[in-house]
Amino acid sequence: MPEKHGPFSSDVGSLLRGGEGLSNEVPHVAGSLCPSTPFRLCSAPMSVTTRWIPVAAAIAAAALVTIDGAPAEAQVRVAVMPFEGAGAGGARRQVQSALEEDGRVSVVDLDRVDSAGSDPGRVASDLEARMIVQGRVTGRGRRRRLQLTALDENGHQVASASAQMRGQGVARAARSLLDDGLSRLPGPRQQVEEEAPPPVRTTTLPDEEEVEEEVEEEEAEEGAPSSWDRRAPLLELQFGVVPRSREADVTFQDGRHGRYNAWYPELAVRGELRPFNADPGVIQGIYARGFFAHAVGLSSQVDSTGQPVDSTFYRVDFAAGWLFPLADVLDLGVEFGAGWDTYNLSENPLLESAEYVYLRPALRGRMRIYRELFVIGAEVGVRPVLSRGDLNQYGNSGDTIGFDVGGSLGGGFTLAGTFGITWALQVSYVNYWLTFSDPPDAAFAGDSGTDGGVRIGIFAGIGYW
Repeated sequence: MPEKHGPFSSDVGSLLRGGEGLSNEVPHVAGSLCPSTPFRLCSAPMSVTTRWIPVAAAIAAAALVTIDGAPAEAQVRVAVMPFEGAGAGGARRQVQSALEEDGRVSVVDLDRVDSAGSDPGRVASDLEARMIVQGRVTGRGRRRRLQLTALDENGHQVASASAQMRGQGVARAARSLLDDGLSRLPGPRQQVEEEAPPPVRTTTLPDEEEVEEEVEEEEAEEGAPSSWDRRAPLLELQFGVVPRSREADVTFQDGRHGRYNAWYPELAVRGELRPFNADPGVIQGIYARGFFAHAVGLSSQVDSTGQPVDSTFYRVDFAAGWLFPLADVLDLGVEFGAGWDTYNLSENPLLESAEYVYLRPALRGRMRIYRELFVIGAEVGVRPVLSRGDLNQYGNSGDTIGFDVGGSLGGGFTLAGTFGITWALQVSYVNYWLTFSDPPDAAFAGDSGTDGGVRIGIFAGIGYW
């Protein structure tokens, strides 16, 4: 039998059977002095222990893979598209931040997404994103909600989620959308082009709804008004009195003046209709309004001559507009209207009656100091005049244009169900500038003039929510 070099040279079978035939002696190391022959280096073969170290390492690595599961996959690339609705920019950034906290995904920078365009398919292709997130904000104030949608790289919807935009609602909706979307995300584009779209899971966070209900219940218990006070009335009709002034001054080419200054009261009625006042979207701000005021049986005088005159003044205007919700308490918008300002004076030798028929584009704003109980308003308008009545006796040609600026304080509250009381205090200033040319009578040839005054309105009426 050939000599065995070292006690660990037994076969592998012995090793696997529990070490049968192993010795307690220390093994020789290759290259050491051989005990049988002095000063001769032994060239012993590699021991079993040395040969099995790589095998053991491989077995250990396989065991770790088995215990730890499959090898870590690459992160899923996600692009968050621009959102729609009031406050969309802030909601988008919140969603971006919530997604970036999840290690399963890599979120594309918002600037890169914006530069890639508005088409989800192109964004997915250009940025190599496998999930596209879209969002839309609806409602106003505390009732604003965020609706999120997740698309795969082929444009198929894989998940959606919604939540209120308060507290942790946005972050919770983003995490829920991500969980559902990743579980239904298909493989790479080339593997799924012929497959049916994956099923969609829609998540509405119930605990957020419960929070809203709890808050409303608490408000009701505390005697706070219900949802009516968070929106303007559907319809309001008000009656009031308007102390106002008229300050007119016509300058003639011969240097004379026709002046008229007077204060007088008007009886007025005003109404406003908001057909979408309960809609949570931006169309809630669409409105139409009308106004009529009349002062009759007044006696005044032309200042230039001191002659008493009877006067009958009335005016009417109407408009339609839209107020956009810039913030929870602030609306800003535009309106377009028309009107008729009439000043009828009895016959006198100097000052003619005036009838201003005008168009009126305007800017308007509303700020809720305390819900709809106390609201301040402001508006400014331009009045291109289409006709000025008997003032053309001073000149058949010439220009007339006016402007107005005003503010208001008002509000409303319910008394029974959806009916209630509304009120308003209004202050405004109106002025017209006039020029004259081509007079029909040279003795009354006008040169220029102004006609304006202050208007203070006090109103109260009914409202329907």
